[in-house]
This record gives sequence, C-alpha cells and structure tokens, in this order.
Amino acid sequence: MSDSSGDDKPAAIPSWQASVSSSDAPAPAADKQTEDTLAVARRFLQEEQVQSAPREKQVSFLKTKGVSDEDIEKLLGEAKKSEADEQKTESRQEVTATTQSKDRAPIVTYPEFLTKPQRPPPLVTSERLFNTLYACVGLSTLVYGASKYLVKPMVDSLNQSRGEIHETTASQLDALITQLEKTVSVVPPAAATAAEEESDSEDPAEMFHRDVGTQTVFPTTTPKSSAAEVPAHAQHATNLAKLAKSLSALRDDVRSQSTGFEGMKTQLDGFRDDLDAMTFGAAETTTFEMFGAPRKVEPNDEIRAVRDNIRRIKGVLLSTRTFPTSR
Repeated sequence: MSDSSGDDKPAAIPSWQASVSSSDAPAPAADKQTEDTLAVARRFLQEEQVQSAPREKQVSFLKTKGVSDEDIEKLLGEAKKSEADEQKTESRQEVTATTQSKDRAPIVTYPEFLTKPQRPPPLVTSERLFNTLYACVGLSTLVYGASKYLVKPMVDSLNQSRGEIHETTASQLDALITQLEKTVSVVPPAAATAAEEESDSEDPAEMFHRDVGTQTVFPTTTPKSSAAEVPAHAQHATNLAKLAKSLSALRDDVRSQSTGFEGMKTQLDGFRDDLDAMTFGAAETTTFEMFGAPRKVEPNDEIRAVRDNIRRIKGVLLSTRTFPTSR
C-alpha cells in the first residue's frame, strides 16, 4: 500500500528545470532594478556638468554604480544623440527668432542716423556710352548713304542739265547774231563799258602840266597797237566820237563868248532909244485905244526911260538863258 501510495505521487521535477524556474522567478525584480538605475543614469548624464566632463570619468562613475558596459555605451550614445537634437532645436529656435526679428518692423527713433543717403546714379555709364556710339554710327551711316545714293546723283543730273542749257543757249545766240550781221551793211563796234568812258572823260592827268625835259626814265608801258590792226568800223566810230566831242566844246565856247555881246547889245539899244527920243521928243502924237477913245502919248521922262531899260534887260536875260549841255 505504501508502494501504491508512493507510486500515486506526482513525478519529481528535474533538477535542471527546477534551477531554471528558480532563476526565472526573481527576473522581473532584477529588470525593474536595472531600469531604475538606467533612468537615474540617463538623468545623471543629461546634466550640463556631466555632459561637459570627459568620457572616461563618465564611464568610471557608471561602473561604480553597477552599470554594465553595454548599458554604458547605450546611455552615452543616447546622451550624445539627445545633445545633438538639443543643438539642432536651439539652432532652429535661433533661426526662427532672427527671421521673426527681421520680419518685424524695427522701432526707428532717429531715422537720419540709421539710413545712409543714397547716391544718385551716375550720368555716364558704359551702357549709355555704347548706346550713344551706336546712335552716332547709325546716323553717320544714314547721312553718308543719303548723300551718296540720293543727293549726289541729283546734283550730277542738275549740273549736266545746266551745261546742256548753256550750250543750247550759246548756239542759238550765235545763230541769231550771224543772221543779224547779214541784215546790216556795217557791224557797229562794241559798246564801251562805263568804267572805260569815265577813264576817257575824267582823266586826272589832264589837270597837271607835264614837262618832258624833266623825265629821266622812259615809261614802261607797252606801246599801243598800230592803226593798221584796228578794224575800219572801229576807227570810224572813234573818229565820230572825237568829232562830236569837239563840236560840243565849240558850242560851249560860242555860248560863253556871246554872254559879253548881249550886254553890249543892250547898251546900243538904249543909246538908239535915246537918239530917237531926242529926235521925236517935242512932237506929241495921239493914238487910239482899244475902244476908239483917243489917248495922249506920255512925254519922255526919266521914269519911262528907267522902265524901258528894265524891260530890255529882262528880255535880254530871258533870251540868253542857257541850260547845261551833256558832253
């Protein structure tokens, strides 16, 4: 019975399984303890003084607290990663702060001290110089082309037309002159110019007397051409002009001499009247007026003589008045 009772008992647990189960039982408590130490180590490593300390001191301190090497490496990696994240966030915050400060309008108290005066743009720039150069080149090209291809042909055609008109006019005038020369017997000489006439009529050398004996040097003027070389009609015209000039001078001389004879004639007329008065002065004659009434002749007195002399002188002056003649 004892055997059956002993056989009915459950089989005993193997030794290896019993050790495993006994070792697994305190595992949750150990894990909780390690997590607490790791959390404390993380908080410890997040402090600024610890982060600034060297790595060897951090490792030695964690080993004294019972942290394994794997956990130490893991904690240090997390600390570095968190530090890098913090630096990134700080930089982002700084960037956002600067952008916000830039976007925000600053409070300006004295604007004349904050802003710099803007200089005016320069008048002469390279772009303006090039544009001016291009404009000058284009304008000069346009002027040259217009003068060469438009103005020059027009001027040439105008000069050619003028030459043709001159030649045609000269030929027609020559033909007209030849026809006129055929209709006359003698061709008249060419008319002298006004300058030549003045030099012939108003020669200042005529006012001075020149003595040949005082000349020591012969004049250097060229001798005049002989009379044989002068045409006949020109010589006839010259002779006629000289004859007309001599006749006008003779007429002026006669008129100047007749002025003295008029005074003598007046005196003779007065003397003859005096003689007539002496001869027929005593006799009184009666004459008839216009309407038939008899009129007594006035006696010869001094008043009548003076009046008659005045009438005679007036008649002489009226008859001898002459006008200047053209030479």
